[in-house]
Amino acid sequence: MTGYGFNTYGLSSYGSIDIESPRVVGARSIDGFTIEVTFSEEMVADAALLDPASYTVTPTLGAPATVLSVAVGTTTTVLITHSGTTLGGTYTVDVVGPVTDVGGNTLLPGTTSATFRALGTDPTATAVA
Repeated sequence: MTGYGFNTYGLSSYGSIDIESPRVVGARSIDGFTIEVTFSEEMVADAALLDPASYTVTPTLGAPATVLSVAVGTTTTVLITHSGTTLGGTYTVDVVGPVTDVGGNTLLPGTTSATFRALGTDPTATAVA
């Protein structure tokens, strides 16, 4: 069915059907080892959502970071524990796994990533030449 503004919607005997795909709406550094990723909708807390392989953290400016574990924060957030970011570094977190919202909808291309400034550790030199 088409509604106001020509947006599609569905109906069931229990109300409307969720046909809207979720998207990543933001990410923030909690500390030097934790990132909070926020989704636009409630997500299913299944193996895909909690799989570290479902996420990548890529530095634009800063040291590389490896995803170690993922935990549910709220119904719309996950907390990613990683190997550590550089203080003030810029990173992009990308959801690459098949995560779904409670309506069974997956993320669409172009809605899977967010960039954030890291609250990491100060970079230190191990040797001076």
